[in-house]
Amino acid sequence: MFFGRSRQWKAPGSLGWQFNNIIGEYRSLELDDIDEELQPVRKEADAIIAKCPRITWADLYVFERAVLRLQPVEVLKRRAWSMREKYRAIVGEEMYKKYLDSKPPDPERSDESDLRIDLEILLGKFHRYYSAHQQREEMISGLMRTLGTILLGTFLLIFAWLNYSSSLNWPEVPLIMMVAFSGMAGAFASILQRIQKFKASSSFEQDDTLIMLSALDYGRLGVYFALISGVVFSTALFLVFASQILKGPFFPEIFTPKDNLSGGLPFSLFAAATNPVNGIEYAKLLVWSFLSGFAERMVPDVLDRIAKKATSESSGK
Repeated sequence: MFFGRSRQWKAPGSLGWQFNNIIGEYRSLELDDIDEELQPVRKEADAIIAKCPRITWADLYVFERAVLRLQPVEVLKRRAWSMREKYRAIVGEEMYKKYLDSKPPDPERSDESDLRIDLEILLGKFHRYYSAHQQREEMISGLMRTLGTILLGTFLLIFAWLNYSSSLNWPEVPLIMMVAFSGMAGAFASILQRIQKFKASSSFEQDDTLIMLSALDYGRLGVYFALISGVVFSTALFLVFASQILKGPFFPEIFTPKDNLSGGLPFSLFAAATNPVNGIEYAKLLVWSFLSGFAERMVPDVLDRIAKKATSESSGK
């Protein structure tokens, strides 16, 4: 039958690992003397095996449910304990208490059909967790690959510019590009931190799974805008420092041309000649630029305070 083709059973990744474990349980069953009403269940399981390695998570659920239906009641009584412990580990104590409050059937005293129904419900919850977890991880991985590509591409551009500008007679890397990149890197670090918190706090039972996955799907645009906001905020903070609105030992000292030129100071000269006065001030500027992208509310709060101070001073005149 199918047992002679075990080398063809292996499916890729975690799906294959789980499927191979369930196949082990299936092979241990005594199937020659099963009831006639369970023969369709056996055929269903054999049909899933025949599909391997082209199986899906849906196929795995159908196969595992078939194995559950074919297992003798003595095995189910012991399996009930392990499945309930697994459910507790997935959903946590609060949701598990609600499950116990629903009075699930006692494996030793309840009717066999009630026990099988309860375990099938738990199995469905497990596979809902598996599919939602896989979908979430795939969405997050795709998002992080895109963001990482953007950040790495920008870094390689700046690195190449720094190393080959002299040999290619290119101008120096503009300061504003370094400021913008630092703000983007800070925003990227903030996004990584938020994703880790989201993964740690999200529950596949307490939260609606579809809402959680929809938030990830439709929230990607907001994540991309977070990188843009890091660039915008770091640039705005640089202008605040250059204008000396914020001064002090913790803030970078920026030199900018102050000569009275006929017709004013051209922007090209301002952009080319505005720089930190030394290396320490340069480091301060890049640190603050990184923080402006990492702490999203920092620059808006600074601008709010500046606006309130300017309003109060103008109203007091």
